[in-house]
Formats: sequence, structure tokens, C-alpha cells
Amino acid sequence: MATVPVTLSSIQVDLLRTAQLKNEEIIELTAFICQAEAIEPFRQHLQILRDKYDMTLEIRPLEIEVISLRDRFKVRNLRNLYAGLGDQGYHSLILPLITGYQQDKNAALYAQTLEEVFAIDLDEQFIRQILEYLKNSEMDGPGVVAIQRYLRNKLDRVSEYAPIPNYVRDYDILVSDLPRLEKKPVDPDLPNELIADYLLTRIDNYLVIEEEEPGQAKQALIDRLERMNEIEKKAFVNLFQVDEEEIARIRADRDIFRVYGPVNPYPDTDFSILTTDEGQPDVNVIFGGARMFTDNSLEYDYENDLPVDDWFRGYCLQCSRRIRNYHHAVREPLLTGGWRGCYCSFDCVLKFIELDTESDPDLYNLYTLRVNLLRVVDQDIAEIGIADRDYDEPEEEDETGEGIDRLIIDQDAVNNLALVVPRVEIPEPYVPQAPEDIGELNES
Repeated sequence: MATVPVTLSSIQVDLLRTAQLKNEEIIELTAFICQAEAIEPFRQHLQILRDKYDMTLEIRPLEIEVISLRDRFKVRNLRNLYAGLGDQGYHSLILPLITGYQQDKNAALYAQTLEEVFAIDLDEQFIRQILEYLKNSEMDGPGVVAIQRYLRNKLDRVSEYAPIPNYVRDYDILVSDLPRLEKKPVDPDLPNELIADYLLTRIDNYLVIEEEEPGQAKQALIDRLERMNEIEKKAFVNLFQVDEEEIARIRADRDIFRVYGPVNPYPDTDFSILTTDEGQPDVNVIFGGARMFTDNSLEYDYENDLPVDDWFRGYCLQCSRRIRNYHHAVREPLLTGGWRGCYCSFDCVLKFIELDTESDPDLYNLYTLRVNLLRVVDQDIAEIGIADRDYDEPEEEDETGEGIDRLIIDQDAVNNLALVVPRVEIPEPYVPQAPEDIGELNES
């Protein structure tokens, strides 16, 4: 059978059973049959064609392959196909679709087509199941990333908002009056004698001067400065432009905490440079180090290989509930300094980082340190609080669908499909549990 029949009635079941067909011929015949006004007389034909489809030559079964052939299989044709096969529904097709098209960047478009075919509105629970399954699977590729982004966007529209944490309160804080680190009036270009006079007042534990007499100490410092080259002298003087006591005061300031979040400084933060490359005050320096609401250093868009300039995603990375505003979110503090992620509560942060208790003891010890740091930050926020902001509440999506393009649906075809097959449950992925002795975090 090298050519497509002229009419549907000319396709005989007996001949179809014995015909030697290539996969492309099977696809052409299937597309031809699925143009029928009524598919019921051709159910047997479609089942024979599917059975003949040679999967040893393909990576996708026939019922999945045709979804990407958009020129030959429109929505109506696909409805006919699945109704004719009689054993396929959205929930039985979506995982094979993702698996088959995990390397295809158009996979999300195919998933959307499948939703249109079955006229299905995915509920929050099912979207979460799919996302959780993908997160714990070994599937990878641009298609999987596209599907995850597509489902995440759908979830953002249908999922509930996380409750506003009870530590978010009203405070009378004038941001412009908040204290900040400022450079001291000392510069490596000044004469060594003036530098020595200033540094001797700020010496603290930066430098040990063995001479007991003030005059001898000053001369010893001048001699040391004179032995330094320009680079060494600049680095040395910069150490004294902001002192440790002032940094400690800034870090302990509760109003700064309430506005910019808790601090988790990087150990190599250079407090001699208080501005960004653009010359603006660096909020992750002038307020004592990396703050929870301002640090983007650890955020990265691996898909596009670009740094991220805003950590706030609008949803929780663990439970996917929407988060109204960034100051309602929390983040994971790292042992090496800085902040990562976007979560609705510290309980969700804990669930995100937990690992198998039977793992390597060194990993478990590291895990307990992370949990302890998380607990400290959680307790500090509960005690000190976070300042509320004046924002308009996010608008819920219009239930009437006004302004949203609506699909024209053949409801009879949809009803027929709905009778075809029961819902297939997504398998539960393995999720490691936290050790029981870790304890509970503060309720938010």
C-alpha cells in the first residue's frame, strides 16, 4: 500500500491487516482516516495501524508522534484518533509526551495541544504532581525545561496564595534615615604622617605595634608605610576605612533587619568598596553584608547562561504556592554566606534542603549545620519582624475570562473522549524525609 486511498470506504480491514506498511505510510493513513466525520466505523482500522507501527525504529509511539505533526493532525483529527483508539486520555498521554519530546523545545506547545484536544483545565494538584515527578526524575533537556516553565506559569495562575507571615508588621521606619557604612577620612594618597595619626586611633586588632611610647609607635607605623609599595599601601589603608565595631553595629540594627532582611555576610566581603560598578551604594555592603531581600549573587539562569537580577519569583520553590510580595518570602541562608531561592516559609526551605538520613555522615553533619543556621534566622525573624510595605494586592484572574482568548470546542467530541479511559495517577516520586531529631521551625 504505497499511496493513500482515494476514499475512506476503500480501506478494507482485511487488507490492512496483511499490508506491509512503513511507519510514514502508517502516519499518512492515520491522518487520512482521522479526517472522517464519524470515527466509530474506523476504530478497528486505527487500532491495526497502531499495532503495526514499528517502535524499534522510533522513540515515540504513534499516538505521541502525531501530536507534533501539526500540519496533518489538527485538534479535530487528534480527537478522532484518541476516540477511535478508545484507550487514551490526557492523563495517560502527558507523561509519554514529556518523555518522548524531552529534547524538543516545542514540547510545551504539544502539551498545550493535548489540553485543547481533551478540553481539560489542569487543576493545581495535578500540576504539582507533574512538576514534582519531573523534579525527581532523570529526564533532562530543553523540552523538559519548556514543560516545567509552562506548567509553572499555569500553576502561578491557579494556585492559592501562601498566607502572609505573622511576623510581617507595620513599623514606623524612614528608610532614608537608616544608618549605613561610610568611608573614613583616610586615603592612601595622604602623607604617611597623617595616615599614621589616623590609623593609631583606629588600630584595634588590625595591627600590632610593639613600641610602648606613642611617638615610637607612630614612627614605627610611618616606617612600615614607607616600606610598602603603592598597591600594598592602598590595601593596608583600605582595611581601616570601615572598622569592625561599626560593621557590627550596622548588622545588629533592627530597623535595617526589618527593611532589608537578616544579614548573612560573605567572609570575603570587601568593606573598603561601598559602591557598585555603576557608582551606586552597594546595599549588600553598606548594610553590613548580604541581606535576605537584596542578595542576588547566588541566583543564576542556567538555561540561558545569564545572571539573575531579581531573586523573587512570585511563588514558593517548594510548595509552589504564590507569594504576594517579596517581603512575604524567605530564602535559604548558606553556610558560606549569602542567600538563595524563594520560599513562602522556613518550613518549605527545610523541606527543600532535607536529605536522606542514611547518607554519608559528613553530609549529614553539613545538613544539621544548615538546619541550625536556618533555625537561627527563623527565630530572629519571628522576634524582630519584617516591615510591611504599601503595595496593591495582586488581582485574582477574572473568572469570566474577559480579555482572554477562548477556544471553540466541539463539546460532543470532548464528551465522547471523556468516556474513553479513566484517569491515570502520576506515580509518587521519592522524596527524602528530614531526620526526626531536627525539630520544628517556628510556625509562620
